Amino acid sequence: LKDIYEMFVDTGMSSDAYSVIELKMIENILSNDNSNFKKMLDEAAGISNYNQQRKSTRSKLRAVMSDLDRVNDIIFEIEKNIKSLNLQMKRFKRHKLLIADLKDKEILLSGFKIKQLTNDEKPIKDKLDLKNIDEASILKEIKDDNGLLKKIEVKQSSVQKNLLSFKTEIDKNKETLYTSNSQIIKYTENKKFNNTQIEYYKDQISQSDLNNFHFETKHNQLKNDVGKLNPVIKKHNEEFLSFEGNFLKMKKDKDLMLNQINAGNNNLHELFKKMATLKSDYDILDSNYNTMIKHLSDLEKFKYDKNCKYCIKNGEEQINEKSNLKKSINTLKKNIKDLKNQLNKASKGYKDKKKTINKINNSLVEFNLKYDQRDCKYQELKIKNIELLKEKEGLEFRLNSIIDNQRKINIQVKGYKKNIDLLIKNNDKIDSDMLNEKKNIDKLKLTLNNNINKSNKLEFQYNDITSEFKNIQNRMILKQQKKEEKIIDKQNLKIKLNHISNEKKIIENFIREKYDLNIYKYLDFDHAVNIDTLSSKIKKNKKSILNIGPINMAIESEYNKEKERFDFISNQKKDLVDSEIILNKTITKLDQEAKVKFLESFDLINENLKKTYSMFFDGGSSYLKLIDDSNPLESDIEIIAKPPGKKNKTLKMLSSGEKALSATAILFAIYLKKPSPFCILDEIDSPLDDSNIKKFTDVIKEFSKTTQFIIITHNKLTMQESDYMYGITQQKQGISDIVSVQLGGKA
Repeated sequence: LKDIYEMFVDTGMSSDAYSVIELKMIENILSNDNSNFKKMLDEAAGISNYNQQRKSTRSKLRAVMSDLDRVNDIIFEIEKNIKSLNLQMKRFKRHKLLIADLKDKEILLSGFKIKQLTNDEKPIKDKLDLKNIDEASILKEIKDDNGLLKKIEVKQSSVQKNLLSFKTEIDKNKETLYTSNSQIIKYTENKKFNNTQIEYYKDQISQSDLNNFHFETKHNQLKNDVGKLNPVIKKHNEEFLSFEGNFLKMKKDKDLMLNQINAGNNNLHELFKKMATLKSDYDILDSNYNTMIKHLSDLEKFKYDKNCKYCIKNGEEQINEKSNLKKSINTLKKNIKDLKNQLNKASKGYKDKKKTINKINNSLVEFNLKYDQRDCKYQELKIKNIELLKEKEGLEFRLNSIIDNQRKINIQVKGYKKNIDLLIKNNDKIDSDMLNEKKNIDKLKLTLNNNINKSNKLEFQYNDITSEFKNIQNRMILKQQKKEEKIIDKQNLKIKLNHISNEKKIIENFIREKYDLNIYKYLDFDHAVNIDTLSSKIKKNKKSILNIGPINMAIESEYNKEKERFDFISNQKKDLVDSEIILNKTITKLDQEAKVKFLESFDLINENLKKTYSMFFDGGSSYLKLIDDSNPLESDIEIIAKPPGKKNKTLKMLSSGEKALSATAILFAIYLKKPSPFCILDEIDSPLDDSNIKKFTDVIKEFSKTTQFIIITHNKLTMQESDYMYGITQQKQGISDIVSVQLGGKA
């Protein structure tokens, strides 16, 4: 794909080449971003391939530089490792020599120590045999004393058993005596409590008698109060019932008067409605009567010509109308009179009814004053009646409460007396139990004294036997001590033997584990060995090994491997440095060649622009200007355009139509530098007005002598200047057809 792409670069046939000129190119020229316009100039100059190669070379250079940095880092690390490994190699060689020397010295020292330990072992074994003979004699004496001790121990056990039996009995007697004494104390406390309760109940009975007397006095007083209140309630109730009958009659009279007033008001309302209806009818009849009178007056004033046939006929009609009108007036007059009489009668009835109602209202006002006074009196009597009944209920409630309390007190007094009788009987039983318990205590004391005397005698006997037992024990302890001393001596000798044996094993195991050798194969030597001197040398040797520190046993392999890697990476670095020099030379060469080609193309496009600009504007001038002459390949480009009759100015300062036409002139100037066999113009005429379209089509006709143009457009003026026109249509929905037209008979 890269090879194919490079093949089409600088041919003007790529997808975004200048041979396909579209509206977007004009927008790119007119935009603030020069990159797309610069790309078009590079392609026209034929340096696009150079740019691609330069970009690819720079990318490779960056990769080389990155690799070179990485290689330098690796070489730096490897050099550090080699230095470290070199030091480790020196330490490894010294360590190897010290280990070999240490091995020889440790084997010699260990062999000498084993020979020395074997010589020390024989006298210790001889002493151990003598100790075994002495130990057997002491064991026989201990055995004889142990038999005698067992006989005494049997006798001591029998006496001790009897002594324990008496002591157990004494403890039981003491416990029983303590229980009996505790029981007497308990009886005493119970009797004391019972006496306290008897006194309490007696006090309660006395208090109940006082309460009963108080309640009896209160009962009589309340009963007397109820007797006095009953006649008062009876008298007040008779007075209340008499007043209540009169008050209820008065209330009925008031209700009757209110009903009369309500009925009168309803009747009065009906009369008022009837008067209103009669008045309305009267007004209507009166209005009709006045209208008829006026019409009759108009008819009487009218005169007609008797010689006129039409007038005679009209006059007869008026005479008839006048006659009928007079009859109607008389009838209406009579109705008005009747209606007026009815209205007067209704008005009189309304006034009479109103007077009657007012009279009842006045009577009701006076009656209400008396009624309110009676109502207040009635409420007072009613409240008084309720208060008296409440007072009676309160007295009766208190009386019943006192009776209930008296009943409860009498029940409590009976209970108290019953409890006193029970407590007295309980005290008699306690006195009897206490007497029996005291007799039992006297017997227990006598038995306890006898048991204590017997126990004391047995205890003296037990002490004598124990003293003899201890003497034999002490004698056995002395013999046992001698035996233990012999055993300790034997143990010390055995420990020494074990110590020697362990030391020999330690030395043997040490040599076997460290050097995988049997030390007994290296005991064949006659020369004397100075242990202190040899130990000092071994210690010094070990210290030297310790000072060397940890040793990597695979250091030789690691050092050779790292050295080989260092040589390989160094060669790689040389290749990268050579590549960097070559790539920099390549970039410099590409820049020089591209700069020459670009400047030649830039000058040629400027020459072409003078021609194309003049063709599009019928005169005027335009040119391209490099902003940075020192670096033309990277420099921005300024477009200078001067239409006829205007001062020199940049493209940005022109009108929109002038900008579009100027941009088109620049595109054709680029195109002329390296024309292709065909050119596609994609709606580049869309920003142009009709006059500029004419200039545009004229230029296209001039250029079409050497190049075929395919124009995509919606402009009718452009279409009519073309040789062939192709359009897309849909005769059926969703199906597109291509339609071609040959214009103007052109071949």
